[in-house]
Amino acid sequence: MFSERWFCFCCPQIHKPARRQMVAPIDEAHAQSDPPHLQINRPRFREKKRSDLTLASVIIIQKWFRRRQALFEMRRKAAWTIYQHIEYSGEQDQLKLYNFFIELMQAVSKNRRDVSVATKVLRRSSSLSGLAEELELEQLTAASTISIEPTYQGPHIVLPITKEHFEILLLAFQRGELLHPHYVLVILHELRRLLKTLPNVNVVSTHLTKFVTVVGDLHGSLADLMIIFHKNGLPSNENPYIFNGDIVDRGFQSIEIFLLISVALIVYPSNVY
Repeated sequence: MFSERWFCFCCPQIHKPARRQMVAPIDEAHAQSDPPHLQINRPRFREKKRSDLTLASVIIIQKWFRRRQALFEMRRKAAWTIYQHIEYSGEQDQLKLYNFFIELMQAVSKNRRDVSVATKVLRRSSSLSGLAEELELEQLTAASTISIEPTYQGPHIVLPITKEHFEILLLAFQRGELLHPHYVLVILHELRRLLKTLPNVNVVSTHLTKFVTVVGDLHGSLADLMIIFHKNGLPSNENPYIFNGDIVDRGFQSIEIFLLISVALIVYPSNVY
């Protein structure tokens, strides 16, 4: 075996010199930088990191949006299913009721005498029940049940209602006065009595007047009604009116408008519709 000899130039001895780790001088900038195999472009790395965060945020938002959209769709389908079940259930009930009455009519029609007796009884019972309901309504809503206070200074309405009452009521509402509930019931009962005598569909004729004023949506605005009366005149036999559309659906003076139109209809039943 060969032995390894080391010749030292600093001394005449033969020995193996101690190995020293040779460290090359490194400048400060190079010392702070990453090793060559780890060096990266930092601005580009930050951009990539930011884009990754943006992509992750977009994915999370899409997941939540799709989840909520699926939930809304599920609720819509559930509501539609419930609606269909209710509708079909109502139709089935109507069909069962129809079949029941058909069977009842077939059973009764076998005997003519029973049919006539049943018809008379039903008519009598319906007329009696209607009369009883009418009397009960009159007793519960009679104007006499509400007394007028001595301090009341508003307009007074007495039967029969005439053109003068309409004008008095119109001026009172213009001044901001209130109508006593006693007189409100008087007008309502008179209006109900009149409407029961009128047909469901009325025919408007312009043969004599040659024109008719059609009032659209008032929406509870008394000022608009006053302007219409000022420009076109008050309702009369020579000045017919048709009050069409939404009259008292909103607004602070809907009751006043309804009472004025009701009194006009009572005074001019053939020229106010």
